[in-house]
Amino acid sequence: MTRAPDDGRNIAAGTGQLRRALLGVAFVAAVTGLLAGPVVIATAAPTVTATGSGAATATTTATGTGTATGDRLAVITPSPYAVDVEPGDEFTIDVALHSAGGHGGEGVRAVDFVAQYHPDLLEVTAVERGPWLGRGAETTVHERRTLAHERGTAILEQWRDPVADGATGRAELATVTVAVAPDAPATETTLSFGETNVLLVRDWPLPIDDQTVRVTIDGGDDDGSGTGTNSSVDPFEHPDPADIERTQTTQTAETIDASDGATADDAGDDAATDTPAGTSRSESDAVPGLLASTTLAVLGCISLAIARFAPRTR
Repeated sequence: MTRAPDDGRNIAAGTGQLRRALLGVAFVAAVTGLLAGPVVIATAAPTVTATGSGAATATTTATGTGTATGDRLAVITPSPYAVDVEPGDEFTIDVALHSAGGHGGEGVRAVDFVAQYHPDLLEVTAVERGPWLGRGAETTVHERRTLAHERGTAILEQWRDPVADGATGRAELATVTVAVAPDAPATETTLSFGETNVLLVRDWPLPIDDQTVRVTIDGGDDDGSGTGTNSSVDPFEHPDPADIERTQTTQTAETIDASDGATADDAGDDAATDTPAGTSRSESDAVPGLLASTTLAVLGCISLAIARFAPRTR
């Protein structure tokens, strides 16, 4: 019997090509997982100028930019994000929330909205719930407000019952009414929302990307520096919101159907986060931020293992 002399070389060449291809797949998977770049989210909001009578006008003058990592997150955007006021004025801030929820289409079940400010300069007098948490499947949204002025903190707790698939998308989360102290000096201060807590259906907290409201108080007494501000205002250290005693009264909102709070601009957000038919969001055990990187790592390891132990023919 005569055997073709090139059979062994052909088999060896094919095996070598397979090994090189698998090593290439492993390399690409590893590099893709490590070098995934950040996503930049840009938002624009108007600046409000309040008059001595308490009236305010708004014009869009600047753009705020927040940076989101590869993980899912909740973006909090106030409008306006810069306010010019005088002592005794009152102004209102509309706060929007934008989130696609967690990986696998998991929505948000609860939001503890937290606004913090300097109590010697400002006072949050009211916090009203927006329609955001009522998005998605029909549910009832419960709420509880705590106005802890001496601690410079206002808290609006909201939660869904039943949770169903949770809420996602973009809509108004809350409206905050703020009064400027009558004896406030000329200075700059802030209203911040960075301590807000957004919980997914399975109790994973989402990272927060928030924008601070800058409040410029005109008039009043300055420090004689010629800058029109008073640098002698002592900073205020806020306590942990978890340490603030909550108001015992709980209010129950009306039952909200799936269309509440939705706008034409949100249609694309909802389509991108819907769960395929026959799939429950609660069935997914994905940890936020880990699914993509874990998949790439596993793919790379499998490819390396196959390449390493593939039979070698000489």
